[in-house]
Amino acid sequence: MFYGTAAYASSEILLKKEYKAAPAEIWTIGVLLSYLIGGISPFQDIQDAVGGRISFTEDVIGKLSDEAMDLMRKCLDPSPVTRATIAQVKAHPWLQQSFNSKI
Repeated sequence: MFYGTAAYASSEILLKKEYKAAPAEIWTIGVLLSYLIGGISPFQDIQDAVGGRISFTEDVIGKLSDEAMDLMRKCLDPSPVTRATIAQVKAHPWLQQSFNSKI
């Protein structure tokens, strides 16, 4: 049973399928990344979320580097089997570059 916020729910949760916590939390990381960088949800509606169809306006796209968008896509993969793992997120070049530039 899911007791979270629908805006952060992974595609498998929205489809009311059984889910594993780890891939579902990676999805949430992707949604949070969208809000932190772009200031908006990566999806216009639930159908887009279920299909993993990220859509942004041109002004938001201008804020996202190719690497940030790549990480977001990997986190928001609608298939929990091929979605990024936490190890892949931690090792992603965008996160490594962002982290290393702040130290």
